[in-house]
Amino acid sequence: MTVYQITCFQPDEWGHGGEKRSAQVREIFEKREYKVETKYYKDIISNQPLFKSLIKGIKFTVKYQINTKGFRNISHLGARIISTQNFLRSINRPSMIILENTHSAMTHFTAIASEMGIKTVVIPHNLESLVPRQVSRLTNKIAPFWLDEDIFLMKYASEIFTISREEQWLLKLFSIDAKYLPYKSTSNYDEYLTQIKKKREKSLKEHFLIMGSAGNTPTFQGMVKLIEYLNKLSNSKLKIYLIGFGTSSVQKMIHKKSGIINLGEITNDQLSDLLQKSKAVIINQNCSSGALTKIPELIRASVPIIINSGAARNFYNLKGLYIYNSLKELGKIIESFDTINESNGNSVYNEELIFEYCSACVNS
Repeated sequence: MTVYQITCFQPDEWGHGGEKRSAQVREIFEKREYKVETKYYKDIISNQPLFKSLIKGIKFTVKYQINTKGFRNISHLGARIISTQNFLRSINRPSMIILENTHSAMTHFTAIASEMGIKTVVIPHNLESLVPRQVSRLTNKIAPFWLDEDIFLMKYASEIFTISREEQWLLKLFSIDAKYLPYKSTSNYDEYLTQIKKKREKSLKEHFLIMGSAGNTPTFQGMVKLIEYLNKLSNSKLKIYLIGFGTSSVQKMIHKKSGIINLGEITNDQLSDLLQKSKAVIINQNCSSGALTKIPELIRASVPIIINSGAARNFYNLKGLYIYNSLKELGKIIESFDTINESNGNSVYNEELIFEYCSACVNS
């Protein structure tokens, strides 16, 4: 049987978070000897006659009461519907369709498949309508104000598996029976993490590590705030390596006294060396949807994580996480990290800090 994996990303167990999630899904089926065909947006969607597209788009928006903005959006929707129908007619039988690409350009997909009697399994990497700055191609709304479009897509799916408990909970509030499929690294990458864990047992912990893709908006925004805070901290004793795709874009923001050394993109061997000697990885990400794949990976490698509460979503109860609610809290964790007791990690209840926050709200 053929499994059609419709995704935004090339499945790559050594790539970024999205590529790793796609690799995980692919491995689940390949282990069971299914043939997996990866399909991308460009493999399914193509240009269609304008008038035919416009009519198709109007019929769809009227039938499903979708408030699409402008004839341009309607005609583009119609073209996507026609293309999707052509694709679904061409698939082998028996087959399974796994839809990972849930951007607004694919909002129509499950409804059209349902009309044609075809079941769809949706495994969204995240709820796209909740990602900061994401704009709907149907209504031109900016996130998070087009959640209803994500709900519409999920409504016509046969099965749904979310990457986070929060998204599962949210969908259930809309009577959508979503199930939970947490991220787990592939077999090969898991062995890589296991080797790091073994080497950490004998290595001297020398530095902190900041890692993340600056091409991801919430990650970039959080990274900028973190750099600005560390600049103010000006702790000459700190040694913090910054790694990840596109980190050259933040180089000018880094002060020499911050202790930050920007290495940019590095190899997996270099990453292994850095993780072996890291006291902890520091993560500061603006709130978004989905879940960070690097969290279970770092925990698997026994690397502690100092992380803001928004970025820790889905993983609050994991041993090895040191969760902070403000950059001020982060500073205290960093300063005392060499002597901090592991039992203090994973704390979301800190009575002294709560009292301190409340004290600042006294009306005089």
